[in-house]
Amino acid sequence: MSAEEPGKGPARRATISDVAAAAGVSVGTVSRVLNGHAEVAAERRAAVEHAITRLGYRRNVAAARLRRGEGTALGLLVEDVADPFYTQIHRAVEDAALERGWTLLVASGAGEPSRARTQLAALAAHGVNAMLATLPVGLGAAEAASLIGAGTPLVLIDRPARGEADSVVTANREGAAAGVAELLRRGHRRIACLVDRGELHTAREREAGYREAMDAAGLPVERGWVVRNAADPGVDLAGELGRLLGGEAPVTGLSASNNRITARTLGPFTPPAGVATVGRRSADFWIKNGHIPFYSEREPGLGQQFEEYRHGGSASMEFAVSDASIGNAAARTGRDGGEAFRERGTNWQRLWNPDVKLTGGFTGMVNAVRPDGSFVSVPEKSTVLDSGFHEGTAWQYQWMAMQDVEGLQKKMGGREEFLKRLDYHFSMNDLKAKPGATPAGWARGGSDYYSSIGYHPGNEHTIMNPWLYNAVGQPAKVNDVLAANLNRFPDTPAAASATTTSARSRPGTSWPRSASSP
Repeated sequence: MSAEEPGKGPARRATISDVAAAAGVSVGTVSRVLNGHAEVAAERRAAVEHAITRLGYRRNVAAARLRRGEGTALGLLVEDVADPFYTQIHRAVEDAALERGWTLLVASGAGEPSRARTQLAALAAHGVNAMLATLPVGLGAAEAASLIGAGTPLVLIDRPARGEADSVVTANREGAAAGVAELLRRGHRRIACLVDRGELHTAREREAGYREAMDAAGLPVERGWVVRNAADPGVDLAGELGRLLGGEAPVTGLSASNNRITARTLGPFTPPAGVATVGRRSADFWIKNGHIPFYSEREPGLGQQFEEYRHGGSASMEFAVSDASIGNAAARTGRDGGEAFRERGTNWQRLWNPDVKLTGGFTGMVNAVRPDGSFVSVPEKSTVLDSGFHEGTAWQYQWMAMQDVEGLQKKMGGREEFLKRLDYHFSMNDLKAKPGATPAGWARGGSDYYSSIGYHPGNEHTIMNPWLYNAVGQPAKVNDVLAANLNRFPDTPAAASATTTSARSRPGTSWPRSASSP
């Protein structure tokens, strides 16, 4: 157990001083035992090891890091790192930790209590100062807290804590009800529900949301319409779907309660014509209106429920690139139907607001578009909550139209105005003045997404921007940008970046501008 006060139970994590006091030795002796030094007498070593076991002492690696001024550590236990739901949680926690200078340690429990216990203990052994966890059925908050040690904050994710810890829970019931309401709005009245295991809180809540929506519409839930354990590979989901969609009175709508069930439903099985599903909601709107409507996450509704809506601006730019890519792939492989996709590759132009006045004396910018077709005009350095552009400013996203560079030049006022704006974005005057040095106008990198309108060399949507100089006959400037990039992200562990260009440099190497640069 942890260090205790008489009659008060666990109060805090046992320290090295507690171990020393319990063993009747000095702190230095305990430290030598922990570090494996051979010069400790066998009797004292045994006393220290006994005290460690009795007190449940774990080395606090984070405390050592703090003493050295190296920050601290946060633990994250998810169910499955390969599941897109948990991947998004991982990224969000990682971004928050990075902003604060914390180290993030991540493990997965795979939905198994024994594995989750092992992983929690392992994370605790690395001295995490706080823990975020998605606990499997069979492992409660109280037990999890004891595994990580008294005094270490614990927050549960998507699991109710029932007063044993803090928790962050998604609106499971409300989200399921909203999905069913959408099917009802489309005219469906015979709707089935595919849910996960009944012992899961999320599954129970989502089934309840389905039933509430059906009840609110005055519709019955017929026997057999609710399929539980639908995410279990051992369940014959194709057979269940055949039963639901066959016969004289088939269902016409399916409410799949999580992404794994949706994947199983739409993977090997294709719903017949006339059967509606609720999945990526904005595709129909995109095809009809040429943009994804922006709903702010600040307000209740679609923006809080669905990522593509709260990212209406960046999602529209991404959809245009994706559709153009599909169209080009179809053309190059001799397949029909690609023209419609290639045409939608120009839909980004629907976001162009010609009346926006910008820094640098420029006019016109991509803006997110509301459902009513009006532009979302906000300051140039606005965050995604107001702008609808995820992890970047509109200034950085405006160049994400490589599939339609001619159209982009036209919107910006022609080739020369395009080049002036591109030079301004890259701080080209500074690059020429100090070859290979990062201009002050560039984004600082990492999770600092919204404080700059300049080039962000460490994020995906801007990676291809330098090559736009090729489109205006100035390829040497591509090298000017990459020279600064390579010095900013040298090939060393401390500067590793998953989103830098695939080039290599040695620490301390200076990459000059091309001699042909104007």
